[in-house]
Amino acid sequence: MKSAPIIALAVSTAVVFGSLFSPGLRAQEAGPALPGPADAGQSNQKSPAKPPSPFAKGAILQIDRNSQLFLLDTPDGPREFLWTPKTYVFRGKEKLSMDKLRVGDHIKLAFRTNERGQAEVKRIKVDMDQPVQTNQQRTASQ
Repeated sequence: MKSAPIIALAVSTAVVFGSLFSPGLRAQEAGPALPGPADAGQSNQKSPAKPPSPFAKGAILQIDRNSQLFLLDTPDGPREFLWTPKTYVFRGKEKLSMDKLRVGDHIKLAFRTNERGQAEVKRIKVDMDQPVQTNQQRTASQ
């Protein structure tokens, strides 16, 4: 008589474990199947990196400090760019402010297109090969 409860317990345990590990029931309850070993390489791939920022280079033709716009003479023709308070300007390792840029400066820049379709400058590098003019030299040459 003692064996009947033990057998009943063993059968019920087998049923419970069988239902937990049965492939048919597990697939129905779990929803979509997880990727198998053949798919593992594909599912672990990183999402594509953000594309690099577009670049432009050329000489500054005009600067409108009120609207924070400047016109750059690029190899593809003149193009307008917008700078923001987050725009970084460098000449070598020296960090500059936008008011240090002048018409005629040769620059390279990285930009993004904002929600209004404007080319918004992220970073400007002033060409180091260009001689730095003082305000007196600029005034005398104009």
